[in-house]
Amino acid sequence: TLCRLLRIPNTLIIDNWDNLNSKSIFSESPTGLGVWGESMENDARQIHNMRPKVVSHIGSARFRPNENQQLPIEKEFLLFAGSGKPVLNELNAVIKVREFMDNCELSHLNLIYRPHPISGMDLRAIASQLQLQHGIQIDPSFEGLLKDNFYQPGPLHYLESLCKYARIVIAPQSTIIVESLSLGTPVIALNWSEVTPGLQPLEEYTHFEELYDSCGFFAPRNYDELKTVIEKVLSLNFGYNLVPFILPTFSNSYSERVLKLISETYLSFEEEN
Repeated sequence: TLCRLLRIPNTLIIDNWDNLNSKSIFSESPTGLGVWGESMENDARQIHNMRPKVVSHIGSARFRPNENQQLPIEKEFLLFAGSGKPVLNELNAVIKVREFMDNCELSHLNLIYRPHPISGMDLRAIASQLQLQHGIQIDPSFEGLLKDNFYQPGPLHYLESLCKYARIVIAPQSTIIVESLSLGTPVIALNWSEVTPGLQPLEEYTHFEELYDSCGFFAPRNYDELKTVIEKVLSLNFGYNLVPFILPTFSNSYSERVLKLISETYLSFEEEN
């Protein structure tokens, strides 16, 4: 509002995939708007009635595989990416996945667990329990297993490699779902709750609906369905970037895309004034 009253051009950059679906309504339209991709642009217009002069698809500030050198990972593995939503006993879910893998023809695959940074878990105790008792590895990029390390460049670069090289990413609710699909990795989202029986958590948020159009997205509703889906997914082949309408593939850097958006915003404003 202040920028409009003072006639100052402004640029709004949407940080995450769900920010336009699960956050407060924006009362003003910015001069320039930066979003991940087409689906977020539609959300800005339809949900928030934004009518910016300039709109640009700029991707994610944190997940930039085209800028980071992917770390080679030799062993085949599944990645369990934790959620900040306490709808499941997540440790129990990770252990059940490992037990299922050991009881069929998947025992040769590793299982890596990456807890969510806001889960509040005691990572040191969890790492010891999962590794020694169940053969499950905590994401090795978390040096010292401290929560503050989750969003450092090292762990984030390693996360991109985990998402790219995993045979499957299993995630209850997380932006890692979209990030993995954008790398061509199939994702299984656990769509049930142990806190509220009968609840399908993914149905509570409209931004999950568009994922069902992706051939690599699966949402089992119980452990029996999960077992069936894991076996099915491992028998399929997937192409690169399964969700380009959400998170496009870029060839230039994120900073270049942001600078271009800001430049175009100011030029557009000057032309009108």
